[in-house]
Formats: sequence, C-alpha cells, structure tokens
Amino acid sequence: MDISGNPRALWRLRTKAKRMLSFTTKTEVENDSLFEGIDFYSTITRARFEELNMDFFTKCMEIVEKCLKDAKMKKSMVDDVVLVGGSTRIPEVQQLLRDCFNGKEFCKALIQMKLLPMVQLFKQQSWLAREISSVRNAMKDEKISAELPPADKEKIEDAIEQAIKWLNADQLAEAYEIEDEMKEPESICKPVISKIC
Repeated sequence: MDISGNPRALWRLRTKAKRMLSFTTKTEVENDSLFEGIDFYSTITRARFEELNMDFFTKCMEIVEKCLKDAKMKKSMVDDVVLVGGSTRIPEVQQLLRDCFNGKEFCKALIQMKLLPMVQLFKQQSWLAREISSVRNAMKDEKISAELPPADKEKIEDAIEQAIKWLNADQLAEAYEIEDEMKEPESICKPVISKIC
C-alpha cells in the first residue's frame, strides 16, 4: 500500500503517531480505512518516527532562523521561547529548538493560559477572512457574475460587506462568536452560488 500520493492519509497517520510518541518511545498506530478502505495497523518507535520526519523538523528550524533574520534579531536577544502547536510537543523538535537557543528552557505555562485561545481565535479569524475572500473572488469571476440575478448579487455583496465590517470591528471575538457570525453570510451566499456552480 503506497499512500505517498495521498496527503490526507499521510496527515492522519502522522497525527496519530505524533500524539502518542510525544509521551512514549513506542506506540501502536491504528487507522480504520486509512487508504482506499484499507485499515492500517503498525508499531512504530519514536526514533523511527523522528527519522521519517526529520525533513519536516529541519524545515521548522529553517522557519525559526528565517523569523530571526527577518526580525533582525540574534538568538541571544530572545528572552523567552514559547512553543505553540501540536508539533512542538515532539521531543526531537523541542531538542532542536533548545539547541538552537543554546539550551534555553521554554515558557510552557503561558501556552495553556493565554496563547492557545489566542492562536485558536487567530485561526478562526483567518478562516473567516479566507471565506470572505473566496466569495468575493467568486463574485469577480465574469462567468459567475453574469449568471447571478442583480438581486442575488446585491444580497451577496451586502453579506460580504457586513462580514468584513464585523470582522474589522470585533478583533477580540471568541471562536463561537465568529462561527455564529458566519452563519448569516453562509445562509445567503451558499444557496445562490450553489445554483450556478
């Protein structure tokens, strides 16, 4: 079974292994219907997982180096290193970062209390902005625009405008508020666009 051409199957496999191997040195990975209806079951060690993913870990470090370069900062100028995201729980990633910052310990307490809700909120806001942009770009498409009755086109443009105003005005909205706010534009845009797509 070759899943190298299936990003979703690879992601499911990596995610499951990543979670478990962050806390143990060996785990069993089970994925029902991983690829083409085939169930997958295997045992993997942390060392093998790290070996298989070292290219990804190296890319993470390249991003850190680029961020420092873009900010015109030396590593010695960094006061605190805060890890956010699932991959930061991987021991090898932590070690690479620790080595990069000369053994500096990470600020883990901040993650649970403050940063994760902020990251989640940012992801929600980014998602809403992408959705708005996607609909706006569809409206600019001549084929789609030509097929829309003027009244429907106006409804969609108004819904987009209201969503943009809300997003700009309420930068500190909670994730559930963003989801609720998205319901109205979706209820207006989806039925109209689905008629022509």
